[in-house]
Amino acid sequence: MFGLSLIFVLSSEAFAQEKGKENGKDNTAIPSANHGKPIRDSRANGYQGLSNQTGMSRESLQEWFEQERQLNPNLSFGQFVAANMIAKNHQGLSAQTILTGLRAGKNIGQTLHAEGWDKRRIKEERKRVKREAGGKQDYGYKDKERDWKN
Repeated sequence: MFGLSLIFVLSSEAFAQEKGKENGKDNTAIPSANHGKPIRDSRANGYQGLSNQTGMSRESLQEWFEQERQLNPNLSFGQFVAANMIAKNHQGLSAQTILTGLRAGKNIGQTLHAEGWDKRRIKEERKRVKREAGGKQDYGYKDKERDWKN
């Protein structure tokens, strides 16, 4: 009976490990700030990439994203990444300013326009964010037209 239980446990563990690598992606377990339970999340690379760029810990970034999602359920992870990538390269503009604009129903382009940016500058920034966040280091950023129209 013990041998049968051991086989079941080992086969369940192997299945669980393979389940975390669906579609060739590493769905690394990261702790959930709200519940303390690990969650499988392909955003782990995004949090790590943002951590490297911003100097904030992965855990702090995840908590911040989850807090923003409570305030704005429509916030996508890509928008969160973009807000941080934009703020990283433009002193005087914080990610929180962009997130507050999104919370108010504006998109990224409208928020930047309200901050005094012209269409050309917004277009150039979109290209930069797309290149940096969607390049070799996959931050989990998905470029969407609706996020940038102003």
